[in-house]
Amino acid sequence: MMKKGWLVLLVCVSFVSLFFVDGRAVAAGSGKVISGKNEYGGKTVETVYAGKNVKEAKKGRIRMAMSPQEKIQKDITYFDGKGKKVKVESFYSPQYTASSGAERRIAFFSANGELTKMEKYFPASYAAARGFDRTVVYYDMKNKRTKTEYYKDSKLVKPK
Repeated sequence: MMKKGWLVLLVCVSFVSLFFVDGRAVAAGSGKVISGKNEYGGKTVETVYAGKNVKEAKKGRIRMAMSPQEKIQKDITYFDGKGKKVKVESFYSPQYTASSGAERRIAFFSANGELTKMEKYFPASYAAARGFDRTVVYYDMKNKRTKTEYYKDSKLVKPK
């Protein structure tokens, strides 16, 4: 009887996990398919978080703690032909952009679902003060940062 209870629990947890993409309750019914076939051969799903506060996002095995005031307005998730997540583009709220400087980020994933690269984009006012409008952070197979690059107008630069 005890084994049956654990089996039921395992099935329930597995089912619930199907409804999570990128650490946020996103998938199945709440996202809107905006493309049936994208450049990766799969569908593209847009999820709008109208006023939902997101405190923590999961990217592969990396957890990025976010400030309580942060809100992601929407995510656009790109899947390959096998249904695996390839890229997630997140758009931040104006309030978070004002406090952090970042307007959006794009996370790229390997065929194994590991985070391989993260790009962050910044507005012109931020770029004027810091000397860059985009950062690209690369991750190894152990999800450790291996390199960070800074760009201004698509040219590699050194930050101020």
